[in-house]
Amino acid sequence: MLISSPFSICPNEDDILPCTCSYNGVDCRGHVIKNLDLGSLKNETYKSLYIYNTRIKSINDNEFGDAKFETVTIVGNYLLQKISKIAFNRQPDQLNIISNANLTEESFYSLARMLTKVTLIDYYNNIKIKTVPTNAFSESANNRLVTINLKSNNISLINSNSFNNLPELQTLDLSSNKIYELPSNSFSGNN
Repeated sequence: MLISSPFSICPNEDDILPCTCSYNGVDCRGHVIKNLDLGSLKNETYKSLYIYNTRIKSINDNEFGDAKFETVTIVGNYLLQKISKIAFNRQPDQLNIISNANLTEESFYSLARMLTKVTLIDYYNNIKIKTVPTNAFSESANNRLVTINLKSNNISLINSNSFNNLPELQTLDLSSNKIYELPSNSFSGNN
C-alpha cells in the first residue's frame, strides 16, 4: 500500500529557501527575503501562499511557475510597489493584500481586473489607495466576486460604475475611509 505524504507536492527544500513548504502551503516570511524565487514549485494546487514582512519590491511575471494557490495573502511588505498582472497566471480563489503601504493604486487595480476567478479581495490598510476607479473590479468580467474589503485605506473618491456588473457581490466594506459621497450608479448591473 502506497501512502502519499502531504508534503509530496513540495519541491526540494533547498530550491525555495528561505521560504518553506508544508501541507498548509508555501510560507515566505522575514526581512531576509529580498526576492521571491519560487519557480521550482510543482504544477500543483497549494492551499495557500503567505508572503509576510519581507523586503521584496515587486512580484514579477511567472514568479510562481505553474503553481496555483487557493488563497494568496500578502501582509506587511512595506517595500512592495508592484505586482505584475500575470504574476498569478494560475489564479487564486481568494486574494488578501493587507498593510502593504507602497503598493500603488495602479498596480492593485490592474491586478484586480486580471483576477477573473477570485471570490474575495481583501485589500485594507493601504494608504496609497485614494480612489476607486470606474470599472475597478468588473472590466475583465470578474463576475465571481462575492466579497470586496477596502476598509481603512485612504479612499476619498469613488467614481461612477466602480462596482458595476458584479452579480455575485454580497459584501463590500468601505469603512474607515474618507468617503463623503457615493455616486448613485456605482453598482449598476448588480443584483
